[in-house]
Amino acid sequence: MAIEQLSSSEILYGSLSFTFVIISLIIGIIILLKYFKYKYQALVTTSLTWILMTSGWWRITINFPLVILFDTEVPHTFGRIIDSVFIPVAIMCWMYTFSTLCYPQYRKHLLSVYLIVCIVYEIILIYLIFTNPESIIIIISPFNSKYTMIPYIFSIFAILTFLVTGALFTRLSLKSEDPKIRLKGKFLLIAFILFTIGAIFDAGVMMDVFTLILVRIILIASAFSYYLGFLLPEKIANAFIKE
Repeated sequence: MAIEQLSSSEILYGSLSFTFVIISLIIGIIILLKYFKYKYQALVTTSLTWILMTSGWWRITINFPLVILFDTEVPHTFGRIIDSVFIPVAIMCWMYTFSTLCYPQYRKHLLSVYLIVCIVYEIILIYLIFTNPESIIIIISPFNSKYTMIPYIFSIFAILTFLVTGALFTRLSLKSEDPKIRLKGKFLLIAFILFTIGAIFDAGVMMDVFTLILVRIILIASAFSYYLGFLLPEKIANAFIKE
């Protein structure tokens, strides 16, 4: 399928999703590389959190060049897998980061509860993908799909977990006497709010071209804010912090 055979909305949807995932992947890798400098385990889970939270857009991202260049798309079973099974892993990565940095005394309990929930969900998810795939994700086109009730509810659970724990995380940062840490907290709060708005709209709202562009801009902005919240460059910090 040549690019001229795609509708303008398909090109827009595919290209914006591709852009968001690639930017998120780059940001995640940049954070991950800091681990080799500081040897701090939470940097690994911090990077994996963001990379895996974007997995709901991976099928579209892979399909975009495949459809244009080779007139094919990823098999639907594989597409359903990459669209859904990594979200629980992302939650576990984030809960490790959150509990390690904010509430280390409760880390074991928090991780145990979330691990049970995520394992049960993963078992149900994988079983249904191979036995009744339409009950998990309805694939409409190479660039469009719809979550059914089970993954949609879990996605809302994941987003709310990300938002609530993120708010608690930034609350502690904003109490710091260090202005740079407070600024990081503000960027993180922006990232959590923007990602929540973008993900909810993308998962459950029918969008026209204007809304689609706006939602993708919100998601891309959330990725940059997440990066600034954890790895704030000195030049940007100096531009915002007034002595």
